[in-house]
Amino acid sequence: MAAKTSQERLDQTIKFIKREGPHGRKKADWDVVIEALEDWYGNVGAQADRPVVSGLMSFDQDKTGKRNSKSDRHYIRAAILLRCVFRHPINPRPFKAIADEERRRTNSARSIFENALSDIYDSAASMPLHGQKVIDELLRDPQTFMQANVLVPMCGNQGGQHWFSFNKSTEKWKIDVQQLQPAGRASLQAFVVPPTLFSEVGGDGSLVGSRSDDSPACKVMLTTQFTGCSFCFSINGQSLVAAHVDPGGGVGRDSTTTGEEVRTAMVKHTKFRNHNGGVFKVYGRRALSTDGFGYGRNRDSSGRTGSKQMVIVGLWRDGAWQLWSQQLFMDNATVVQRIDNLPGFNSA
Repeated sequence: MAAKTSQERLDQTIKFIKREGPHGRKKADWDVVIEALEDWYGNVGAQADRPVVSGLMSFDQDKTGKRNSKSDRHYIRAAILLRCVFRHPINPRPFKAIADEERRRTNSARSIFENALSDIYDSAASMPLHGQKVIDELLRDPQTFMQANVLVPMCGNQGGQHWFSFNKSTEKWKIDVQQLQPAGRASLQAFVVPPTLFSEVGGDGSLVGSRSDDSPACKVMLTTQFTGCSFCFSINGQSLVAAHVDPGGGVGRDSTTTGEEVRTAMVKHTKFRNHNGGVFKVYGRRALSTDGFGYGRNRDSSGRTGSKQMVIVGLWRDGAWQLWSQQLFMDNATVVQRIDNLPGFNSA
């Protein structure tokens, strides 16, 4: 019997994977995997990889891990293909190392396939094809997207213009931020507002913010998560100035200042030193739902328990900056709202 060509082996294995179906996973997740797999199969950028991966799926020369059953061999080939296609793009493992690992496994061939399928869902969702759709959805309809998807910005302490990409991780979307455009991910530029320690701000109006005018190519603003910090901002026309003020606690640090105290202190500021002429506003940790504008550790007016974390994302939409918050509550409720234009929010 003639040996299969590289393309025939890939064709048969992809058809096998489609016939097997999601094995208990959500259809939406399964559709993302198949879409990403087909994109890899037809992508010019993967042209050199396809025959390499196909060769590693063959048992014609290397008999390691060869099973007696034809269906079992299909499962092993499918596991190798999935893990190779959806390997992590940053410092990726060699294809041969991946294939050898799958071949050496001694559990049932079906379970090897199912384990591979389970492990690669997040990676498939993070691939460029779907990753670009995620970015587009955020820009097009932030209310719906942020209500349905928990965001975890990984911004660090470096401000300025960066590249960001979405990385699916256990039912959450991590927003990876780095200075260089990432390979193997859909990405977009954003200006990052770094955290500023409250002890370095003072009460004399010395707050300096990050300005969108310094990163005119960016249509997205990102900053790290809020667990007690205050977000200070002013918008004037097409200009956004913002600061993320940290009470000073956290890993390796002690602070006697609470988030509520920081918000109260920041409200006394009237503008940034590098202001843009817009109204200075503060959205921070509140002791009570009646304490101005912000998020609360105690019960809010809706009766939900306090929020355990908050994310703020700035988006350039319809010719102006919009600021959107996502609050995760202790009872696992998610509340999304646009905060820059809240009724009555005309001052700090």
